[in-house]
Amino acid sequence: RILVQGQRGRERGESIRGRLAEHLDISESKVAKYLQEHCAVRWLQLDEGASHFAHFAVALLRPALNE
Repeated sequence: RILVQGQRGRERGESIRGRLAEHLDISESKVAKYLQEHCAVRWLQLDEGASHFAHFAVALLRPALNE
């Protein structure tokens, strides 16, 4: 479902920043600050031989690159 919603957003020409601003009911200029204050990124190191999982994760998270 997330991938379908993401695709529809790209087709309408909406930016993710605009969609987040609308969802959070804040201005687009405050989205970066909100993300900085409320979100975290965690990097994982995969074991050797986990390349199939890595390809799956990339395909799931970045569908626009696989079209």
